[in-house]
Amino acid sequence: MVTEILVNLTRNGYIGLNKKKLLVYSFVILFMLSIGWEVAEKLSESEISFIHESIGNKVRDVLVNTLGALFGVYLVFRKNYPFKLN
Repeated sequence: MVTEILVNLTRNGYIGLNKKKLLVYSFVILFMLSIGWEVAEKLSESEISFIHESIGNKVRDVLVNTLGALFGVYLVFRKNYPFKLN
């Protein structure tokens, strides 16, 4: 979703990004969201009793998010799904 929004902003002339910058910005946003979510979970452990994860599980969560994003990059660049980058 983030990449598609950035692509549309680029096409409409609001920002100027090439494919490499688009990919880098998308991954930076992904990491910020993933790590922010894990920090929020850690901070809420004292308030919500069923949220207790090990650090290893948190690292795996971020890793799986990254693998999912890489698969999304494959779909966009190789299969032009769900949108095409020119």
